[in-house]
Amino acid sequence: MLGVAGFAALLLLALRIEAFARRAELPSWSAGAVAAAVVTVPIIGLQGASLQNDVWLGAWTLECLWALTYDRAALSRSLAICSIIKPVGFVYSVFFAVLGLRRAWRRTEPARIARALLFVLAVSILLAIWVVHAALLWPNAIIPPVQTAYPHMASTLIIAHGLPGAATFMKALVAQGPGTVLLFASVIVALFVGKSRERRQLPWIFAALFFIEPFGYDNGIPQLATGMSLRFLIPALVAGLAASLSRAKRWYALVGIAAAALAVLQIRSFIGIFWNDANTHGMLPAAIAVGALIGLRHKIPARAPAVIIAAIFAYGVHLDNNPVRYYDALLGSNASPSRLYDWLARNQPKRLVASQVRSGTISVVLPQAFVANATDDPCIEAARLQAILVSSSVPRPSCGPRLFSDAYAAVYRIRP
Repeated sequence: MLGVAGFAALLLLALRIEAFARRAELPSWSAGAVAAAVVTVPIIGLQGASLQNDVWLGAWTLECLWALTYDRAALSRSLAICSIIKPVGFVYSVFFAVLGLRRAWRRTEPARIARALLFVLAVSILLAIWVVHAALLWPNAIIPPVQTAYPHMASTLIIAHGLPGAATFMKALVAQGPGTVLLFASVIVALFVGKSRERRQLPWIFAALFFIEPFGYDNGIPQLATGMSLRFLIPALVAGLAASLSRAKRWYALVGIAAAALAVLQIRSFIGIFWNDANTHGMLPAAIAVGALIGLRHKIPARAPAVIIAAIFAYGVHLDNNPVRYYDALLGSNASPSRLYDWLARNQPKRLVASQVRSGTISVVLPQAFVANATDDPCIEAARLQAILVSSSVPRPSCGPRLFSDAYAAVYRIRP
């Protein structure tokens, strides 16, 4: 289920942030408020309803930091999982492996040195297997990779744009709200208050990776200016927060109250975003009820919260299996929904090319269909793949006759 994938990552991240806060001797209510404020920051919380995996990377980055600091026996398995989350996860795991190896070397711990070296070797073998796999499949790709290669890769880096790029970054950061700004401030604060050299420097190293990561500035569509690429900064933000919490004990009341207020503000904005889906209106009182039951867990039967949570998951599964109304409202609005996904569900086309319409949503509605993104001329792409074209409402009379159209989208049968 889509929501479970993102929710699990947010839950893991929240629990580990709460653990770092408790280690910093914050009381439980203050630690919980800090965790709630972090996972409701827009660039983090919105991934609870998507298949983006940046929160997973941030959560496992924090797991590696926890293992390095407090639970060395768990470092190897944390590194192994971190290394397979996104291509850049390998880079983060190598940083932690080197730090773990250096500590083990200083303490003359042969077993841990051997485990760290074995991890680096294993990950290198996995990376080599992936490269060989890609090379073998390259010649028979449905869409040749050469067609998808970006011609000016250096221009997609934020650092390549100098001061204008820095100005765009600051504008995007501020536009994401106070929570994102405060998290980035924690990266700066970490340099001065972190308890160890690693905890002071790692947030800065991870932030530097963000500025040199491909497609951080754009990928043909603006990424930084729209705030979309700020999600690549999540590992740096959570590492900065973990380091900054080490000095928060003195101001635990102020930190807790401010974090709780920020969490409420951010949750309110989430409700506004997802209120477009009428099916989710009942989830808000259900979530409040679950929170109340968990708070009273020592005074009520243990099964009650579990039963309600199971019912919510069952309801979510039902919605995921019936997403047509949601996607039509998402493409249009609740007042004036599109009828595109309803048409697709009724007609069940087998091969489609998507242009300026999200191919992932089409795949959810048509799980057995072949769906491709148009990479160049959508009409030529659809003709080559012998597929119909699903496009935005922009007229495309040269493609062929329209099978469906409304104010938001159109479907074309391509002329041979």
